[in-house]
Amino acid sequence: MRPLSSQWLRLVEPYRNGDWFECIELLRPVLDQFPDDLGTRLLLGTLCLASDQAARALVQFEKMLPLAVGQGDLFRALGAQRQLDRLRPATAAHDKRFIAIHKWFGAVPTRRMDQTHAELTPGALLALPPAGFHRIAEEAEIENLGLEVRDLEGDAAAVRVVLYGRLRWSVMPEGEASLLEVVSSELESVALAPELHARVRIRLAPELPSACLRFSLALLREEQAKAASAPKETRASATPKSAAAHGAAPARPPEAPRLERPVLDPALEPTVAISAPFQRRRDTRVSVAFESRVAMLGLAGSRVAPFAGRLFNLSPSGVGLGFPRAELLPVRDALEGSLLTVEIQLPDGEPPVRLMSRVRWVQLKAPGVGAPVEMGYLGLEFILLNARDHARIQNALIAAAVAGQPLDPSPGAREEPGEAAA
Repeated sequence: MRPLSSQWLRLVEPYRNGDWFECIELLRPVLDQFPDDLGTRLLLGTLCLASDQAARALVQFEKMLPLAVGQGDLFRALGAQRQLDRLRPATAAHDKRFIAIHKWFGAVPTRRMDQTHAELTPGALLALPPAGFHRIAEEAEIENLGLEVRDLEGDAAAVRVVLYGRLRWSVMPEGEASLLEVVSSELESVALAPELHARVRIRLAPELPSACLRFSLALLREEQAKAASAPKETRASATPKSAAAHGAAPARPPEAPRLERPVLDPALEPTVAISAPFQRRRDTRVSVAFESRVAMLGLAGSRVAPFAGRLFNLSPSGVGLGFPRAELLPVRDALEGSLLTVEIQLPDGEPPVRLMSRVRWVQLKAPGVGAPVEMGYLGLEFILLNARDHARIQNALIAAAVAGQPLDPSPGAREEPGEAAA
């Protein structure tokens, strides 16, 4: 399901007035009601950027990327990645980030655009070799139109895809009245017809807060020509056959081995000791098994066995964990604001990701209808996450979404580690 237009119409007046915090307050309940709606999440992240809340914007864009892959929405996956590129320093950008997106979407069916005759489609992009796809994606630009009417020089080699909102656009030959007027909704294209050779202008008039992702058709044609002229052996090895481009059944990603039970950490679990008794722990540590969703919390200065909980939310920015309220209540004050070591066993066959984190909030009250009354919740924010660990976490989330096994947060629990401070 998607939000009704009337729910977005309430944003128009505060958006025109530049009241970004009011827009966020109006949009949050919509996202709570429709958590899988990518347009709403992308707009919320953009509003967080406008209100100088870069950390919250980063969380929204990072959550949006695996959601977009799970829904087969290539354009909004690229939009989320372009926003992430803006927020991160150039030195932190992964050189093969768009090649990874090309690989992910090559394994799942993509959503088809309504304009099946359009030159720019997900299938056309995925049919390119990875290097060509990377070049086009890296050159794509997000145009945050908001509600501002814009008159631009017409460019037949440019095509815009509406990422969110609703956009009324018209073509105006020089010195004449409007020749054509069209309304484009989400994931529809804004492009000039090839037969418009005369000098024209294009007017973009958003009816709702809108943003577009602009591509270069000239660059697409150039990369298609390169791919067509390459030797057949090179094309066969360089271009994965996506379901959208070739009509074949999508290749299933290899299944990671499933754990029979969580792998306990001997440094956290004194009951598995086979030699001398353990000393008191010098730091508070959390051990998480991604596949089984089991978490173990061991407290500093204690010989008591760690208590078990569950993983309910994970992103490259932080992790949300649920533990019995009876266990959290006595240690709440000690946990709030403290630093914890987190070890996450991901289903990639490599050693666990080991990260330093800060406790941003401890929530003891049952967070909404359907949430277990006996559970409390812990929100951790990762500190100094390097590019490799970021990519491993993101790949695990993508693989879970593609396999139809995304994380299932407890109803009403805070999604963002930093929300308590907002």
